Amino acid sequence: MKQHERSQYTVLIDSRQRVNKIVQLRLDGNVVDKLSGDIDIVVSLKFLLDKNGLTVSDISQFSAVSGEGSFTGIRVGHTIASVLNGADPYNINPLKYFREPNIQIS
Repeated sequence: MKQHERSQYTVLIDSRQRVNKIVQLRLDGNVVDKLSGDIDIVVSLKFLLDKNGLTVSDISQFSAVSGEGSFTGIRVGHTIASVLNGADPYNINPLKYFREPNIQIS
């Protein structure tokens, strides 16, 4: 995408369910293209970008859905989004527990 254009592509990853993952390509908030089902998120994202003539640098933001669902699935979606957003691995906030975990070392 050219620098002077105001339109912004974003990607939304929903990996809360193991067999019904969703990857959406959006332009200014509207869904342009998507893949869903028992898919590999990274492979599906590459397919959507190639199909629409885009690269990772054309995407202004990668985001992942939070909420009810598979704990591991949610973390996978957030990890992929963080990596693609260029997150600093030393500045990623850990999950907040409702209370301190009960970890004992014998």
